[in-house]
Amino acid sequence: MAICLKRFAAVLAAGVVVGVLVGAGSFGYVWKYRPRYTAVIPFYIKPPDQASSNAGVNLAFVNDDSERLIRQQMRLFDQEAFLMEVLKDEEFRRDPKNADPKFTTPWIMEHGHDPQQLKEDLRIVPYFASATFELHMTCADPAEAQKNVQAAARVYLQFLQTTASQQKSAKLAGLRKSLEMETANYQNMASLVKQYAQSKQIDVLRTKIDVEKLALQELNTRFAEASAISEASNAQYSAIRAMRAEAEANHVGMKLSPEMEEAISRDATLVQLSNQRFGLEQDQAGEMSKNLTDAPRLKEIRARLEKLEEQISRVLKGLRDDAARHMEETARNLWKTQQSLADKYRVMQEEQKSLVASLGAEMMDYQQRLDDLKFQHDNLNRMKMEEQIAESSDSQRIAEMFDTPSVPTAANLPDWRWHFIPGASAGLLLALILSPWLASRRMPAKGPATAFPSQTVGSGG
Repeated sequence: MAICLKRFAAVLAAGVVVGVLVGAGSFGYVWKYRPRYTAVIPFYIKPPDQASSNAGVNLAFVNDDSERLIRQQMRLFDQEAFLMEVLKDEEFRRDPKNADPKFTTPWIMEHGHDPQQLKEDLRIVPYFASATFELHMTCADPAEAQKNVQAAARVYLQFLQTTASQQKSAKLAGLRKSLEMETANYQNMASLVKQYAQSKQIDVLRTKIDVEKLALQELNTRFAEASAISEASNAQYSAIRAMRAEAEANHVGMKLSPEMEEAISRDATLVQLSNQRFGLEQDQAGEMSKNLTDAPRLKEIRARLEKLEEQISRVLKGLRDDAARHMEETARNLWKTQQSLADKYRVMQEEQKSLVASLGAEMMDYQQRLDDLKFQHDNLNRMKMEEQIAESSDSQRIAEMFDTPSVPTAANLPDWRWHFIPGASAGLLLALILSPWLASRRMPAKGPATAFPSQTVGSGG
């Protein structure tokens, strides 16, 4: 196959050249004798209604939004149902050169009611970067192209207006229904909040909370004072216990307070014993002052003094022990009393805290209900504003730059692909078909067999 292509390359090239020349002739003929004219109406995408932005709605106008809208319009002009509406339009069917309604436009006479052909001649050319697009209508006559594109644009804008009106009505109906429901919910919630305030006596509750908080502060102060006194009493009791234990361990008397020492010195038994000792000391002094001392008498006095001293020591030790024990018991009882008082204040404090917390929870519940009601009220206002905006805004965002297109003066260049590519392909195919025949014509009458069986048969003939 490669050898054949190499051998007949000139033939194949000549076929391609001839095909291109034929295509060029076809291209020139169509351009000169069967011209096509395109009328254009440009459209642009309007930004969203500025009133919506004042309501706090984010409606940023970006290329993605305009591109989506333009692609929707392109999709619309691909729908046969919409194209049939254009074909039914009286203005589109009217002949621009004859006012008689019996005469129809040449495009209708040539193509009839063919939406597929209209899809090819009536199309949208997008310009996404500038948020614009153009509506093109191609016909054989420039005036017809102008008239048809105007008629198609009018049908298109009527369709957009009708669709926008239907969408606006549906949106308003939905918003109003939602608004009615939200209004009923708000009124119901407001009634429940009012009933709750009456049942809880909120005005009285506010004052009661303040009073109970002051009472709690007073209890906190008393509890702190009682706790401090209890801790001090406990420390004093512990110190007295330690001093008593140390005194017992060292077999010495415990250091007592001056008041306790004075109370011991006034003890009747100790005072009596002290007076007896004082009397014996006087007798001993009297005996020793005599010239002739009575030794037995003096010895008796001294024996009685020693016995009395022992008795005084025992009584004094018993009194000091009793005083120390009484001192410890007094400190312990004081600590227990102060601790009991602190515990009492602690229980009262906890009860008061619970009461304040309960009242505070009721107030917090009421405040939460008020916050929910306020949120519902704000939401209701927002929906009312949305309804006002939807009612006053124009949802139609597509508009013509100008509604009267000029009559096209220059014919469209034919699509070269429909002329040059088929011509070149046909020339190449013809060259492939004719190559074996041309080769057989150039071969001698006799000779060895060639690579083509048909040539051998020809020489035999």
